[in-house]
Amino acid sequence: MMKNLTVVVALAVLSFSQLSVANTVILPDSFEPALISFLDDEFGLENLQRIDDDMDQSWTVTGEITATSIVKKAGYSQNFGLNSRDNDFSSLLYVPYNNNQKVSLNEPEIGSQIQFNLTRGGMSSSVEKSLFSSDVSSNNHCPGNSPCSSELDYMVSWLIIDGEYAGDYILAWEDTKFLGDRDYNDLIVQVSGVSYSAVSAVPVPAAIWLFGSGLIGLAVIARRRI
Repeated sequence: MMKNLTVVVALAVLSFSQLSVANTVILPDSFEPALISFLDDEFGLENLQRIDDDMDQSWTVTGEITATSIVKKAGYSQNFGLNSRDNDFSSLLYVPYNNNQKVSLNEPEIGSQIQFNLTRGGMSSSVEKSLFSSDVSSNNHCPGNSPCSSELDYMVSWLIIDGEYAGDYILAWEDTKFLGDRDYNDLIVQVSGVSYSAVSAVPVPAAIWLFGSGLIGLAVIARRRI
């Protein structure tokens, strides 16, 4: 009975931590390093705050935009960039493989509203290439003659609140239609010169996500022993 209760409590805590503030559930991948573990190793979870998924769809330019590819765990080449208010795509990084590229962009102007985008494969001008957006309303995909998918969130984000890169953001992407394996480590980009556009947002400490992941692991072990 006690073991059953442990499983239920662990699952409840994990579900609350992932669903009550940020909607997107990040799944671990048994074949690749987990996203949360990488963030902990690279930045320290105590230095990160998860941004609510409703708050990171649109961004405001605050200065010169810089973008650095820091992790790539996908077989596809990728083209990371942004869309301006006029819906013009500007490429920042073309990432055929992870080589820690870093670029700067002086446009659009400070105060402009943008959305971040990711193309799987070549440049976005190809109609055969899918463009995933931080704006979930743009993420409707229609497979052939089938009905279009619902609006899906292909990007999760964190604010770096302390340390050398305080004020920068981490954008972690899933680059497969319909969210693939949902581990959000296909491309991880560090950006500066922007802020998420929500007037009021309550970021979630990243440690909660690691804590929840630990609890789910304990829950699985407990279930196996029942």
